[in-house]
Amino acid sequence: MKYKTSIKTWGILVIVAVLSTGCSYNIPKYGVSVDNVNNLKSIKTKINVGEFTAKEAGKNSITCRGAGGVGTPDKTPFDQYIKNALISELKLAGKFNENSKITISGHLDEVDFNSNIGTANWIFKLNAASSNSKSIVVNTKYEYEGSFVADKACSEVAQAFIPAVQKLINDLVSHRDFNSFISSN
Repeated sequence: MKYKTSIKTWGILVIVAVLSTGCSYNIPKYGVSVDNVNNLKSIKTKINVGEFTAKEAGKNSITCRGAGGVGTPDKTPFDQYIKNALISELKLAGKFNENSKITISGHLDEVDFNSNIGTANWIFKLNAASSNSKSIVVNTKYEYEGSFVADKACSEVAQAFIPAVQKLINDLVSHRDFNSFISSN
């Protein structure tokens, strides 16, 4: 028995195959920022980092133009990626201490991007809280070049995530209220 396969059937099979495998744009592992480390070296207090949560718990990928997801290494949720990045910065600056009186925690209200030419950016809204009952809200927007071509644009989104997180941390540690935020008084 011979099977006749129509062009329509082949088209459906190709679409199913593409959708089931999906393209993926991987965010690299975090690399610390020299500027952030230098800023942190100037503080007197050693800091612990507590729980980080997110409005969208477990979110580790965002769809980019229907071309696939932009996702974190090892499917780490965005809030945990940012927590780990902050710990890395503090450790390199010599300002991390698990036994510190001051613990910073955070809630990620927003993490998103725009990949369009002329408006490409990552945006974050982080509500940071200190064990001394003080809080800081950080709204960060990291702009970068976008691309018209979906594949290139989505790759650029993934590559821009590290400098965007570095800017988020910089916006936190250079916030005008950061010294009182980490004060143990």
